[in-house]
Amino acid sequence: MFRPTTPRARLLLGAPAAAVLALGLLAGCSSGDDAASTDDASSSPKPSASTPESDSGAVIDTGMARLWPLASITDAEGTLAPPTVSATLDLREADKVSGQGGCNGFGADATLGDGGSLVIGPIVSTKRACADPDQQAQETRYLAALDQVDKIAQSGDTLTLTGGGVELVYSADTSKSAGPKTDDDSTDDDGTSAVVN
Repeated sequence: MFRPTTPRARLLLGAPAAAVLALGLLAGCSSGDDAASTDDASSSPKPSASTPESDSGAVIDTGMARLWPLASITDAEGTLAPPTVSATLDLREADKVSGQGGCNGFGADATLGDGGSLVIGPIVSTKRACADPDQQAQETRYLAALDQVDKIAQSGDTLTLTGGGVELVYSADTSKSAGPKTDDDSTDDDGTSAVVN
């Protein structure tokens, strides 16, 4: 076996190996194979709450796009009405839901589909502890129920979310404007932010 004896010879023999390694790394960083790219491009996007579809999907109408205070939770534990602490659902931002769980703000992506179907993405929330254990229990219960729903329906000033054995009923907050959120609507009455991004 040949072994270079000088540092210069070792450097010259190592350079081609380094070039081959660099090309391999660059090839691994490419955008992927063409079949995967074609599949992604041809798949139809999910309908979004802000993008009307001609025969599928839906847009949250102006009457639904508002702040909705929670009136009751019905789940495996029974019905809690009225809630122990104020909780809300805010539908004024396109493709998103947000609100207050009682002690913490939360938010998630959301998609409204045919027949009142609703897909809520992973819910993120602040992690402030509630002062009262009953409030903490309600917030945990509310966010768990919200994670289960898959249908949405409005009847006048009442909004109902159902699915997964739960029912959340809301009554419209007529003091907040219907339609898209404005700068005046970005804080709750207590001055805290109503939106979590």
